[in-house]
Amino acid sequence: MRTIRILFLLPPLFFAGCITSLHTPTGEGSSPVNNSSNYASVSLTTEPTLAQPYKEVCQVIGIGDTKETAVKELRKQAAKYGSSNIINFRLVVQRRTVLLVVIPITVDQYFASGTGVKLTNAERTDK
Repeated sequence: MRTIRILFLLPPLFFAGCITSLHTPTGEGSSPVNNSSNYASVSLTTEPTLAQPYKEVCQVIGIGDTKETAVKELRKQAAKYGSSNIINFRLVVQRRTVLLVVIPITVDQYFASGTGVKLTNAERTDK
């Protein structure tokens, strides 16, 4: 009986302690500007550069259980540092299989990453 209780208590430990985002300021004046409420306006591109002049602000990573939550966290962190765009955007999925007694459960975790940049002129790129 005790063994069965332990088997049911172990799986939640695999899901505890989640980190949703990481950031590394890279540019000058790279302190947070608390602009995360405007995260939806941050544009994403997979290109490593933009046609307009820009300055690099931060490296950001968003982590989530779905693609949408990972990208949302990525945009929030970029907006927090005043980024208007994210260049070199990447989305990676990590798939794990957890064995719950004899039932395999597949768990996906998404990692969105990129470089937050701020345009140096008044123009912006499209999404």
